[in-house]
Amino acid sequence: PLQMTVTDHLGNQAFCPVELVLQDNTNFCPDLVTEGKIRGKIITENNKIPKNTEVLFEGSEISGIKIINNMNGNFVMDSLPLNVSYTVTPSLNSDPLEGISTIDLIMIQRHILGLATFSSPYQVIAADVNDSKSVTAADLVELRKLILGITERFPKVSSWVFADKSYPFTNIQQPFVYNNSKNTQILTSDIENFDFIAIKMGDV
Repeated sequence: PLQMTVTDHLGNQAFCPVELVLQDNTNFCPDLVTEGKIRGKIITENNKIPKNTEVLFEGSEISGIKIINNMNGNFVMDSLPLNVSYTVTPSLNSDPLEGISTIDLIMIQRHILGLATFSSPYQVIAADVNDSKSVTAADLVELRKLILGITERFPKVSSWVFADKSYPFTNIQQPFVYNNSKNTQILTSDIENFDFIAIKMGDV
């Protein structure tokens, strides 16, 4: 507490402890911001929404998981302490047959033979179902086994993978090194457009 002293015209003094309360009735002082948000979107190259994607966010003071189950693929991480860096990582391992048909086998085969190579790095990543960092006949074998019901899942990859939307692919035909998570550096304010491209493995 503060000490307040009162002096009269004769020089007599008295004091007492007081408590000082400051009020900003005219809203002159700006509010102290201590928390921020991270907003982003997860969608396929063809604008499909992978339902129930888990989005993990990790920082030195807080971590958690958000599940995307809306119709637009948006996610928001809110109430995040500022002056901390965060890593955001999506994941989903749902029905591996989703979106897959024999047409995908034909398209992958034509790509391997050079008859109709893929024009998107995300197609090439989707075709590498055995995670060999290449697209070969071995991927066709794994995909065919899944379609025929011989296997129930891809042995080495999840049914979905995710790539930082802003990642600059320099070689479309060799896109196997990319960022599957994003880092905020030190969070000092809200971040927008923290987006990912979702890739359904086998669905080219």
